[in-house]
Amino acid sequence: KIIVLDDGKVITSGPPKEVFSKYELLKKAGLSVPRATRLYFMLKENGINIKQPTITNEDLVNELCQLL
Repeated sequence: KIIVLDDGKVITSGPPKEVFSKYELLKKAGLSVPRATRLYFMLKENGINIKQPTITNEDLVNELCQLL
């Protein structure tokens, strides 16, 4: 479980995949996310329809292979 604090207050918590899927919230809090998660959101913003957020490179590769 990950708990994210901002100014001493919990802003989100949960399993890693759930927390990292809140990319904009984490970005506003000044936090970074795994590279695979950033790539997922960049691809999604550019019209690549990946079904679920990824947190590992392996997850991202598996999702991309399903598109082929």
